Amino acid sequence: MVYRLELINSENNIDLTSQVGDLVIRRDIALEVNSVRSDRTMISGYWQLAENKKFVIVDITFKNRTNKNYSLSPITTMRLIDKDGVNYEVTSAVSITNGLGGEVMPDQTVTGEVGFTVPISQNEFEFEFRPTTGSKKTIVTNFVLDK
Repeated sequence: MVYRLELINSENNIDLTSQVGDLVIRRDIALEVNSVRSDRTMISGYWQLAENKKFVIVDITFKNRTNKNYSLSPITTMRLIDKDGVNYEVTSAVSITNGLGGEVMPDQTVTGEVGFTVPISQNEFEFEFRPTTGSKKTIVTNFVLDK
């Protein structure tokens, strides 16, 4: 799959165009979107995924660049927004390789996946990361999934 990504470093009001794997570095954190994919595989025991839905899975590397622990909670810091402006929150029903979240120690780097349930017809999204400490500026990654 080919992805078009645009990273906006709003801390410096600089618009950047980037590819998957490029690193956005801030004073307090670093964030890298490693890959994005869609899937329909659920964790067993959950409700059935509707025919008109799919999962979008974002693989992320996060680095705490501070000297304090950073509580990384995808539920409160990450969301998808489609081209029509509809917001999608993190879902726990998707079958992912390595979930992202928890306490990140100073200078520690963690990698994991975050999933979202979206309409199967949508392929253009913004992934938003809203830090809970430090700069509090949103990092936005736009992408288009191949159909």
